[in-house]
Amino acid sequence: MASPALKDLPKVAENLKSQLEGFNTDKLKNASTHEKIVLPTAEDVAAEKTQQSLISGIATFDPSNLKHTETNEKNPLPDKEGKLFNYVDPAVVGTTRRFYNFCWLRSLLRKM
Repeated sequence: MASPALKDLPKVAENLKSQLEGFNTDKLKNASTHEKIVLPTAEDVAAEKTQQSLISGIATFDPSNLKHTETNEKNPLPDKEGKLFNYVDPAVVGTTRRFYNFCWLRSLLRKM
């Protein structure tokens, strides 16, 4: 890429140009820079090693070592008729019936 022509460069204001030309570097103060190099702690190194070993274990995993298992659904979906269970516990039926009767009697008493 060619550098732009002198006429295409942006113009500098005259007062700024005179300030830049008259700048004296002797007025600057010396500054010392301190580089802070923070080394990782032993815990950080151990955590990184653990993470790298886990990642390498996942990358080198051989799925042929897995055993085949049959799936056993413990929560089946309802059939076409909407029946979820073939067997209903009599205690649940009795409790439900008592609750229904209680609600029915309560509604009758409110109507009186």
